[in-house]
Amino acid sequence: MYEISEKCANSENALLIIKPLSTLEVVRELPSGDEYLKQIINLIQNITQRYSNEFQIEEGVNPVTGEPDQQHIFVKLPSKIDTDRLYNAQPYFGCLIAHKLSHIQICPFTRYYPDLCLMCSSKKVKNFTKFMTFIQEQTCIRDMCKDCCARQDHGFSMCKCSVQVSQQNLASNKDLMDSGLTKDEICKNCSSTKDLNCRNKLCMTCCLVQAFRMDCPFHDESYYCKEMRTMYNIFRFSQKIF
Repeated sequence: MYEISEKCANSENALLIIKPLSTLEVVRELPSGDEYLKQIINLIQNITQRYSNEFQIEEGVNPVTGEPDQQHIFVKLPSKIDTDRLYNAQPYFGCLIAHKLSHIQICPFTRYYPDLCLMCSSKKVKNFTKFMTFIQEQTCIRDMCKDCCARQDHGFSMCKCSVQVSQQNLASNKDLMDSGLTKDEICKNCSSTKDLNCRNKLCMTCCLVQAFRMDCPFHDESYYCKEMRTMYNIFRFSQKIF
């Protein structure tokens, strides 16, 4: 997925239609070959109201044989609005699912809302900029709020919505290093100090909003458990003294 997204010029305008590996009847009844591609084209036309010459579809490639594989169908659309419209209409034919190439995590549709950040309950970024005499709407290609987007440790394309925040963090990090902190003590995604026990080598805020992260026992532990463990350690220490 990372390699495909890196090769795609505008990943926010592209998605992947995935046929699940299943023996369910609804999957087995899907056509194959050219008939399957025709149904995909008709589906895209009906949802986006675009002509077939306004978008591109391409079959995936089997990584073992190198031959075309209809398990994955790549769809390149004219705009992010068309991509969102097609993405929000899934599942298709009762079993096909979609993955946006601009998403860091794979198929997060179960917690996807059109207006909410994928990683928290804040509103997604919607900036309106004036270009010449037109008003353009810029949205986060990762479907996140500005803060969560800027804190991502993994990603294949820079999102315009968080560039300014990232630059501010870099400037703050420089000030922290000038004050005596080393680079290894500062979280690389923000201007906070790093938690040394974090498995992802980040601060708590950045660790918890990662779209792609390793399990972190230190940050995943609840506040109640941490307090109980602290009290237990104090109790054991007092027993040793007395």
